Amino acid sequence: NGTVIAVTSRTANSVWYDSPNLSGFTVRVAGSTAFAGAEGTGLRAVGAADPGKGGATNLALNYANGPIKAGYSYWNATVEGGKTAAVGDQRGDTLQFGYSFPMGLKVGIAWNKSKLDLTTGERSRTAWLLPISYDFGSNRVNFTYLSAGDTTGVASSGAKAFTLAFGHALSKRTNVGINYSKLSNETGATYNLFGGGTSTATVPGADVSQLALTVYHSF
Repeated sequence: NGTVIAVTSRTANSVWYDSPNLSGFTVRVAGSTAFAGAEGTGLRAVGAADPGKGGATNLALNYANGPIKAGYSYWNATVEGGKTAAVGDQRGDTLQFGYSFPMGLKVGIAWNKSKLDLTTGERSRTAWLLPISYDFGSNRVNFTYLSAGDTTGVASSGAKAFTLAFGHALSKRTNVGINYSKLSNETGATYNLFGGGTSTATVPGADVSQLALTVYHSF
C-alpha cells in the first residue's frame, strides 16, 4: 500500500537453483545481491551507510501431483545502503493451495503477509486471494476475489478487488478472451492494478476498473 514488495516483477542480479521433481515436490533456492536494481558503486562517504550491504533470499517449496497443488514462498530482503524512513528491509510469506475437480472446476486459496522494517518502525499487511475457474468444451470462466487488510499505522488502508474473465480456444495455439477487473480502495488506500502503468493509485481512496479484450497466439 504505497510501497512495492519484491519489485512487483522479476528479481534482478539473482542466481537460483531449481530441484528435480520428486513425486510432485520441487524446491527453489534463490539469492540476489541487489534485488531492487543496479549494484551500489562501492563508494561510501564518511558516516554514510555501506552501499555494498543489501540483497535478498527466496525459498519456494511447491507440490503438484494429481488434483492438488500447494506451495509456500519465503522472501527476505535488505536494502542497499541501509533502511530509512521511506525504504526498509522486507519480509514476505505466502501460502497457497489449489484443487482440481474432475468436472473441470478448479478452486484455490492463497494468503500473504508482507512486512517492512523502517527506521520509523515496522509496517505489515496481510492479504488473501480466492481464484475459481471452470472449463467446459473449448471455454473457460475465471473468477478471482482478493482482499487486503489495513497496513499497520495507516488508517482505512485496506482494499478489495475482483476479476471476471471468459476465454475461448479457437485452436491449440490461439485463444481469445474478455475480462473485467474492479479494485475498491478504502479512504486511506492507494492500490492499483498491476497493468495500470504505476504500482499505486495517485489519490487515496480512488477506485480502479479495467475492461480488456485479449488475443493470445503461440508460435
